[in-house]
Amino acid sequence: MSKKSILFIVTAAISIGVLLTTFFFHPNDSHLFRISDEVEGEFLWGYMDKTGQLVIPFQFIAADNFSEGLAAVWNGSGGGYINVTGDFVIEPQFKGASRFQDDLAGASLDGQTWGYIDRAGNFIIEPQYEYAEAFRDGFAVVEVGDKWGLSNRNGQFEIEPQFDRLFRANNGLVAIELNGKWGYLNYKGELVIPLQFDHVYPFSEDLAGIKVNDLWGYIDPSGKMVIPLQSESTEQFSEGLAVARKDSLLGYINHEGEWVMKLPFKYAQAFSGGMAIVGNSPSEFGYIDNTGEVIVTPQYQLAAGFSNGLASVYTFPKMCYIDNRGMAIRCGRMIPGDF
Repeated sequence: MSKKSILFIVTAAISIGVLLTTFFFHPNDSHLFRISDEVEGEFLWGYMDKTGQLVIPFQFIAADNFSEGLAAVWNGSGGGYINVTGDFVIEPQFKGASRFQDDLAGASLDGQTWGYIDRAGNFIIEPQYEYAEAFRDGFAVVEVGDKWGLSNRNGQFEIEPQFDRLFRANNGLVAIELNGKWGYLNYKGELVIPLQFDHVYPFSEDLAGIKVNDLWGYIDPSGKMVIPLQSESTEQFSEGLAVARKDSLLGYINHEGEWVMKLPFKYAQAFSGGMAIVGNSPSEFGYIDNTGEVIVTPQYQLAAGFSNGLASVYTFPKMCYIDNRGMAIRCGRMIPGDF
């Protein structure tokens, strides 16, 4: 996901691309699910429970999923935060508002510079960054002057902004790019795995995908090659499996790099909740289970991974939440726009 797409989300630009991307990359940690519908000619967002019962009425012009008991929502006054009963605990005032993590959330008053607020809405770190990711383990990835670094909760740099790109890579590491090559640092800024790869993924299940020339393999947190360079494309491991493509074959490999499932599809994503998205065209998606059985026939223009037992699917302008049998729990209508 590009930086532009991420910024699009947190500044609550109201387009289909924005409202969908958070479904794919930010699972819901609440028993409530956001949903949109048309109310008196206006598209508004509210929240339903797992049964499809509307719990927080349609009233917001944009809304994010809940995280740590709060959700960023927008009305005519800007972005603020509500609790699970729908009450504002931080009044709308921001042009940009991201999710709470480690009791802090990235926020912007002007949509240009970002800082971090606490659960009372007070800036703990004043706006100063061009981009600010969520805190985790006491650190956050930030951008200053087109360079990337790592900030602590006091607003001090643990890793000075000096890299062309930097992202959190799990296992106590961050991935860095400098002059076209990727490697990994620890949180002290020490180089643990040298700059040698053409691209990398974060660690997941103690393995990270790495690309050299045109092939992908996997390394462990020490930098040791565990799965050799053999795939034309790969994804992160999830639920013991990773999507891989080799010689036009698409399927899933295990931690040893062995093929455990070969698919008759052109597209596949990581498993989530025992289900994975598959499809044969860029706008026709369904789901398989972890045996490869098709549970939901590809039919949706877009589909998101399962979170808390439900997945959101889209055939615009219609959006629905379905269960792991493919049964619709509740449907609504998305805000029209390009994506």
